Amino acid sequence: MFWWSQQPPLRDRRFQEAMVNYRQQEYAAAVASLNETIAQDNRYGNAYLARGCAALQQYELVGFRGWLDAAFRDFTLAVRYGSSDEAQKARAFCLVRMNDFSMADLEYEALVRHGFVTPDVLNNLAVVKMKLSVGPNLSAKEVEELLFESDRLLRSAIPDAPDMWHLHLNLALLELKRFRTSNGDYLPHDGLISI
Repeated sequence: MFWWSQQPPLRDRRFQEAMVNYRQQEYAAAVASLNETIAQDNRYGNAYLARGCAALQQYELVGFRGWLDAAFRDFTLAVRYGSSDEAQKARAFCLVRMNDFSMADLEYEALVRHGFVTPDVLNNLAVVKMKLSVGPNLSAKEVEELLFESDRLLRSAIPDAPDMWHLHLNLALLELKRFRTSNGDYLPHDGLISI
């Protein structure tokens, strides 16, 4: 009687190697393993998502814009091949890091419309709207609408994640910004209390 050792397909073995590398913060090695994974199956959305995450970590470590661009491309492919809303969220985050706040706003709004509403998505969307509020050629009314929407988003996220300190910090920053842009007509009330 012969016992055949059944190994998972090469694609899956390389993907698992990449996950081990990623957990050990060996991001370049993770990218290399994921390159092999994708060579085996170029429609494997989770491989693009993982490679994008590794590239984004490399960008955060070394600051080389090429890593950020690679992460964005991989997240785009992950979205195309049906990875998850996480890929779209990561793509939106890349747009924020690229200072493309208009496109990031569209990405985060799409996530919210599709029901992917998490405290970090709401926080990031609020921050994007705060960034957009300093855009050129905006009327005072448009600025206040963006800041009001940021306020609404942050306040709706806080009850679900009261320990996420950056939600409270962003609310305090927002209230100070609203005070500054209102010529004293708006008084900060509870944003500063929460920090």
